[in-house]
Amino acid sequence: MNFRRRFSFPNVTYYCTVVTHQRQMIFTNSKYPRLFLTIIKTKRKRYGFLVHEYVLMPDHYHIIISPAPEQNSGQVLHQVNGVFARMFNMQNKQVGRVFHPFFYDHVVRNTEDYARIAHYIHNNPVKANFVDKPEEYLWSSARNRLIDDHSVFRVDDPPF
Repeated sequence: MNFRRRFSFPNVTYYCTVVTHQRQMIFTNSKYPRLFLTIIKTKRKRYGFLVHEYVLMPDHYHIIISPAPEQNSGQVLHQVNGVFARMFNMQNKQVGRVFHPFFYDHVVRNTEDYARIAHYIHNNPVKANFVDKPEEYLWSSARNRLIDDHSVFRVDDPPF
């Protein structure tokens, strides 16, 4: 796996986008989104990072995270994506990449930046014509924020 050198700043929140390898549609049924969110929950507990917003689309995901002080976005995503890829490949009796080796990240600078990115994340399924309203999409933190539904995954409070 190729890694880009990432800088680590304490108390920084990142917006990240991760794409599946060759745009494979892996998050199309409930099995793999549930597995992915379970892995995030387990890794969050172990490594102490925070998950503020997320959406799992069929071939990519968006997430806003605050790594623990000694971590950066790359280390968090490496842990989560690595475990998911191993389990996905094992369950499908295959080998190889599940996620593209590079990902996009952006430091969330302030409340306005956070609100703009959260709006984009929540409206991704609407823009893709999967649902009419953001809170209707099961694999999104829009359900947490808009209808106070924490049954799928509990997100952490916004950092600002």
